[in-house]
Amino acid sequence: MSELRTRIEITKLARELDVEETELDYLSASSPEELRELRRVTGAALFARHEARLRMLASASGILPAGVTAKIAENAMGPRLSARLVSVMEPEAAARVAGHVSPEFLAALAVGLDPHRVRPILALLPAETMLDIARRLIRSGQLIALARFVAVVEADIMVTIAEEASGADLLQIVLYADEETGLATLFRRLPEPTLSEILDAAGDAQERDVVLEVLAVLDAEARDRVLAAAGH
Repeated sequence: MSELRTRIEITKLARELDVEETELDYLSASSPEELRELRRVTGAALFARHEARLRMLASASGILPAGVTAKIAENAMGPRLSARLVSVMEPEAAARVAGHVSPEFLAALAVGLDPHRVRPILALLPAETMLDIARRLIRSGQLIALARFVAVVEADIMVTIAEEASGADLLQIVLYADEETGLATLFRRLPEPTLSEILDAAGDAQERDVVLEVLAVLDAEARDRVLAAAGH
């Protein structure tokens, strides 16, 4: 199971650095815990490198009407830089700007967000906006990006998305989520057939072990019910 966990962490780190996974093959002997810490430190360093400049931009954007800021973000800055800018904006201002950009741009921007940095902003967005972003991420195959939001998005929203997603999609979300406690909250709310689909979608023993590891944080009664429904 550690081999799969290591590969998952290398994939996440490659996304953080915007490089090909093969460029990080030399890290394959590292433990998942070491790679997770490396990703945390790397993310913090990359953010700190541009933080002062981003805060200047955020301050300037606060002077402009939300609609103007939205046009600049969508037409000039692009989703990647806009995602960095959002992380230093005041939550209320960022939420207002979000109401003026296209749904397609919001979904593209979400791929580059650090969910924990923007948690206060997410809490201000309408549930339908959050659902639309999640659906777009699923349709575009951005399941790793969506997985990062499990621990910070309202449980009701994640349950709705999970009930609409396929077992294969949910498996990827389970494998790439950063926090198992968030998954446990989600799993407690999902109907048994949906949980069974996740287990059935696991293509090999390592994937199944990771899913069962998450299920292990559930209370014994709930876990036994899920495994019984899946025929395991």
